[in-house]
Amino acid sequence: MKEALIQTYTYKCELHAHSYPVSLCSEISPKEMAKLFIDNGYSATVLTNHFYLGYRNEFESDAAYVEFYYNAYAELLEAAGDKLKVCLGMEIRFENEAMNDYLVYGIDKSDLGKACYYLDKDIETFYKGFKNERNVILQAHPFRDGMKEINMDYIDGIEVFNMHIHHNSRISKAAQCAKELNKLKLCGTDLHYPYQIGTSYVRTKCLPENSFDLANLIKSQDMILQVSDSIVIP
Repeated sequence: MKEALIQTYTYKCELHAHSYPVSLCSEISPKEMAKLFIDNGYSATVLTNHFYLGYRNEFESDAAYVEFYYNAYAELLEAAGDKLKVCLGMEIRFENEAMNDYLVYGIDKSDLGKACYYLDKDIETFYKGFKNERNVILQAHPFRDGMKEINMDYIDGIEVFNMHIHHNSRISKAAQCAKELNKLKLCGTDLHYPYQIGTSYVRTKCLPENSFDLANLIKSQDMILQVSDSIVIP
């Protein structure tokens, strides 16, 4: 069964990765990230750098911040060449919600500019104003220490398996919550360090061409989740 699933869901895709210097907590540059994924047999990745007000306020304008943020994606895209698909995403945090983080897929550069408006607000306001048929919004690691409880009507899904090795994301509780609320399920490495590679990713039948393709794929849930050497069917 396991081998049959792997043969059907051929493509390895990382959905949660951070690069330096946009995410100051990361130790991996976009160029280093491309090599890391290619050398480890990945087919695609999404760059989900941190997007929040503390970083935005280091820049003169929303436009300057967006340019800085987008340039990391452009660098990763160039370094990947034709050996790795690269999609744009973000992990957004709101000033009124302490440490909560949300993964957003199905975006382009113009959406980054729109997202700046919401940085001093909350997930409910963001979801009502930003959500559209092209994107998908999931809460990352909702049960880590420091997370604030939200109304989960304002998310599409939950990152059930967040495999950041320096945090307890209480993945069993996340999995139970996603099941009870019938939310989309996702997994990701939350990659910050090279030694995390291969901890968790999704396997897909087809390769997403861009962030919008990826959002549709997540909505379909036609994927399997891989945690180390274990397969999970969402």
